[in-house]
Amino acid sequence: MTVKTLTASTISEALADARRQFGDDVVLLESHPPSADRPARIMIMAEPAATMSADGRSISRVIERVKSPEMAAAEASSRGSLLDLVVEDDAEDEDAFSLNIPSYNPPRGRARGRLFPADGAALRSIEEARPEEVTRVLEQLLETRFGTLHERLEGLEKKVEGMPASAGKWLRHPLFNRLLDRGVRAELVTELFFDATSGVDLDDEGLFWALARSLRDRLQACSPVRPYGSQLFIGVGGSGKTSMILRLLTQKNFFGRRRCGVIIATPGMESDRFYQDPTDLYRRAGIPVQNAGTVEEMDQAVARLDGFDHIFVDTPGLPWHPREMRDALAALKPLMECLVPVQTHFVIDATRALEEVDIDILRRMPVSPDIVALTHIDETARPGRVLEWMARAGLPVNFVGSGWKQNEGLSLFSPSAFAEQMLEA
Repeated sequence: MTVKTLTASTISEALADARRQFGDDVVLLESHPPSADRPARIMIMAEPAATMSADGRSISRVIERVKSPEMAAAEASSRGSLLDLVVEDDAEDEDAFSLNIPSYNPPRGRARGRLFPADGAALRSIEEARPEEVTRVLEQLLETRFGTLHERLEGLEKKVEGMPASAGKWLRHPLFNRLLDRGVRAELVTELFFDATSGVDLDDEGLFWALARSLRDRLQACSPVRPYGSQLFIGVGGSGKTSMILRLLTQKNFFGRRRCGVIIATPGMESDRFYQDPTDLYRRAGIPVQNAGTVEEMDQAVARLDGFDHIFVDTPGLPWHPREMRDALAALKPLMECLVPVQTHFVIDATRALEEVDIDILRRMPVSPDIVALTHIDETARPGRVLEWMARAGLPVNFVGSGWKQNEGLSLFSPSAFAEQMLEA
């Protein structure tokens, strides 16, 4: 007896492959339909090729399912066989299957695709001959089933963790679960429902817009502000500062119609072997660029860009550790004193753990952020965490980047649009 796992683009193709390899009479233990990142998968029990009969068909086998003693006693006199699992190759549902249990009779009809015959006498003889194999495979099947159940229970436990008792009346609502699935904490979802339904009865459409308004109100402090003066971009390594500046300066609906230049400020970064100088990227895009590592060099760069509408300052990636970040920003601060007024954008990759970015610590840095810019917003699996971080930070969010192409994927942040996207299916 052999247990095999086969994969194919569909369950029907996997079953056909099983019949080609092991004959028509194989036992289907488990089946999984195809998903976005993996093919269809089936687990079968079959006789090895060496024990095939002369006509090329393997001996049929069945697995005994766990049943209560009362059910076993009731069936002992009328049924000597175990549960018959009958799989139909249905064109409309590739994963369709039916169980022949006492309270259910499988529909009669075409037998095409039936994996093994339901012959009770033959099955009893096989079970008596090889009980240890049946027991082993049954234990494997039960272990798989219990493992899946355990994973689902763990997921449910995380989902309702911290959920107030008052959330019970909304727990089954699709919008409640949609927000939970998108990473919004259960406590905040409950607060949103309280705010949206306070003193009024709403249908589903009215509830949707009431929740959207409640979410938008929590993000009002994040509404974009008008740019002025020089624009400084800081952020940890890999957050996408250079890519965002290139998009802002090349797209006509942002700064592409204005005369703008870039200064790459690298105080004390000349010996950093991990830093990649983006000067060539700006030159290939036709953007005037200067480099400055000292106060004197910064004065000269500003003088060369005199008369430009805006000056953008690109910087090397900041370290994650607060003390090292403070040292890097302290070295940058003297270079920025000749560029007053300056708007400081803190660029954050939305796919990273935003909980590690403490906004209170950032406010106490030598160069503190005035504005937040988000990158890779379309790649985050839990936008609810981004929403909560923005609401907690209370800083304007001017620019939101998505995708990777330079000529697209950049937009002004809109609290209303973000709230609606959080609720849409």
